[in-house]
Formats: sequence, structure tokens, C-alpha cells
Amino acid sequence: MAADRLVEGDAMTRKLCPYLALALLPAVAAIAFACGGDGEGDGGGQATAEPTATAQAGGGESDVEDALRTLGQTKPEDVDYFLGHVTDNFLANVVGLTRQECRERAQECVGAGGKVEDFRNTEVKGDRATTEAAFIFETDRQEFEAHLVRENGAWKLEDLRAVPKEIPAGVQTVRLDLNEFSFAFDKDRVKGGDFAFEVHNVGGQRHEVRMAKIPADLDLAVAVQSVSQPAGVEGIAYQGPFAPGDAGSVVFDQPLAPGRYALLCFLPDKGDPEKTAHAEKGMYADFTVE
Repeated sequence: MAADRLVEGDAMTRKLCPYLALALLPAVAAIAFACGGDGEGDGGGQATAEPTATAQAGGGESDVEDALRTLGQTKPEDVDYFLGHVTDNFLANVVGLTRQECRERAQECVGAGGKVEDFRNTEVKGDRATTEAAFIFETDRQEFEAHLVRENGAWKLEDLRAVPKEIPAGVQTVRLDLNEFSFAFDKDRVKGGDFAFEVHNVGGQRHEVRMAKIPADLDLAVAVQSVSQPAGVEGIAYQGPFAPGDAGSVVFDQPLAPGRYALLCFLPDKGDPEKTAHAEKGMYADFTVE
């Protein structure tokens, strides 16, 4: 998991591929809730907080929110429960691990547990539901739009999408295209540091935007392949995942300080049996703020 070594302190990445730990498996497993669909493992785990009967079978908005709260609390020892409460679509498209891989690598796949709170715009239509919420792991907080389906009386997580952030008026917008396996943007437009990325996934796979401040002399090509944590790397921002065709933004609280920055995507290559991280296939870029 090169991403885990490159961006220090990125608990969101580690949990989210298992929310997005399944954003260091992805990043390389570190985005994710992870895995479910055929019912395998339903009821077989020792969940940290077993859902109430209402949350399992009910069709109301509160039942959907309760199901996500409970799923967010799962830990590696709860992998069977976890696998029983996410769909195959989520496992394949968000996590990038098979059920067996998730079971064998539960620490990365499920993560240490966290909170899901501050629900907004929850909507239920039959056996499908959507909601926006804050996913909190350690000190990391990320806003996601969650999609769920009800199967065999239980709400299961099917997809996670980044909630777009509005770009403030007066802030320069820089288009950032995500593709297999590259970041494309105009480096001349980011030199001043007062900008926001307008993100477009123009590729055929899901991608994410991880940003770090890096030493001026860091060999980025070597760093993404490294088995050790490079010194002087500071995580700055994360946004994703972006499905093919999705658009969004990366907005900073204040202009970037002078220095060198890196963009990285550590989601796994779906077409690669080894699930190699996109960054290890060249999906990284750097720029300098003057």
C-alpha cells in the first residue's frame, strides 16, 4: 500500500477502503465500507453494534441512517458482518477487493471503525435510498453521498460518491481531468496558490484526488513505489471517489503556501489481477506554488 506510506496520517484513506480503506488499498484499499450482495456472511459476524430490528427491516429514512451508523462502527473482527451489509457493486467498484480478499485482509478492508453522522437529504424510494452524511475516522472527516439497497430485509451500502463542494466566488478555477492513469491540468494556473480544482473523471475507472505537500527534492516516481514512508510529506486534501463521467471539486480553506505539491490516486486498477494502485501505474503529478 504505497499510498499509506506516502501520505502520513491519512486515516480516511485507510478506513475508506474500508469506507474509502477501501481508500488505501484503494489507497490501496483505503476507500471503503466494503463488500456484500449475495448474502454471504449475513448475521455471521460479531458486529460491534448490532442493528436494531427496525434498522434491518424498516423502510423509513431513520432505518437507512441507523444502518449506516452501525456499518461505520465495524472493525476487522466484524468482517463477516461487514461483508453481509454491502453489495457486490460496492465491493467491485468502490473497494476493488473480492470477498475473499476482504476477509483475508480485514485490517485494511474494514479498518478501525468510526462514525457516520450529520445526515442530510435522506430519501427512500421503495428498496433504494440515498443520503448525504459525514464519515469520520480518527480526525478525518469527509462528506459522502451514500446509495443503499434493501435486500432480504437489510439495508446494504451499494455506492459512495463525493459530495461536491461549492467553489467560492472570486477563486480561480483550474480544470483537473482524471484518466487512466494520469492527472491533466494547466500548471501555470496554480502557481499563485489561490485556486480550486474543478474535477472531471474522463476515464473509464473510478479515481480519487489525494494531495500532499512534498519536499522539493523528493523523487515522486520512486516514492509511490517505496516500501517506507518518505520524510517531509504532509497530507493536504482528499476528494473522491469520482465514478466515470463524474464531476466535482477540490476546494482549499485558504490559498496554498509556497512549496511543492503532489496529486495522487491510489485506487486499484480494476483490470489488473494484482489490484495495482493507479499511482504505481503513473497516476501522480506534481506542481509548485511560488
